[in-house]
Amino acid sequence: MRLESDPGTGKRHPILAGLEDAERIINGVSRAHTRRNGSYPNPPLTPIPPYPDLPMEEVLPRTPKTDIPEIYVREMGKGRIVNFPWDIDRAFGEVLPTDHLKLLRNAVDRTANEPRPVMVTGPGTLEVTIWRQKESLTVHLVNPTNPIMMKGPIREFVPTPAQNVSIRPPNGRKASKVHLLVTGRAPRVQEASGSVSLTIPSILDPEVVAIDLYAHSPMSSALGSSPCTTVTPVRVHTVRHDRSPSSAENRPFFRLTRRRGRQYYSAGGIMVMPT
Repeated sequence: MRLESDPGTGKRHPILAGLEDAERIINGVSRAHTRRNGSYPNPPLTPIPPYPDLPMEEVLPRTPKTDIPEIYVREMGKGRIVNFPWDIDRAFGEVLPTDHLKLLRNAVDRTANEPRPVMVTGPGTLEVTIWRQKESLTVHLVNPTNPIMMKGPIREFVPTPAQNVSIRPPNGRKASKVHLLVTGRAPRVQEASGSVSLTIPSILDPEVVAIDLYAHSPMSSALGSSPCTTVTPVRVHTVRHDRSPSSAENRPFFRLTRRRGRQYYSAGGIMVMPT
């Protein structure tokens, strides 16, 4: 596929952010033949028709440029739409090309049209889940890094290096308390530009960042019961942080138990098993 620039400005569409050093990226395996509904000039991504791969002297595109859209980026009313008429998800799942990951991430950011609720920066692989309640916010981090990470069993727990976590509470709310529920630590926290930032020195298996929020005007009932999960190519575990007063203050929120030789983590009534 060919990455296109606007002929008038010479600039690329924001959906191609992070691909400035590329002129072409690999295509998928199959695509749906589409027809434009209305005007759609200068598509950001266009296909290069197939050409022979042998003999070597014949390996060159016969048609260097087309105007067939390989991505549709539109705004309709208050909504935003990004449509890939080809199997980008399958191609990424099987081949893991970084260019496809950037396209998928840009598509999610554009359609969401708001800052990401959580950003985790650091070496290694983490599964990240957010759970929002009326007066609290929980970020659950699971470290699946091990020699056979893409399989089910875990042979070895490999701790991550330090992870920088930036969390944006909803509706501009402020944090009254931040604590790590697995290690039981109270991390140093910085608040700026509506975000809560902290550093977790290391994560062995799971860690849970719990944020208590200052009292605020009542939020929608749906907000208290709906999980918000980031896009990730691996499974995501959800736990619920629901600290009630009195006796709950004396109970450990996160409990490790062993059953039949395997470790299970019990959190708020939900059983979490390392995968």
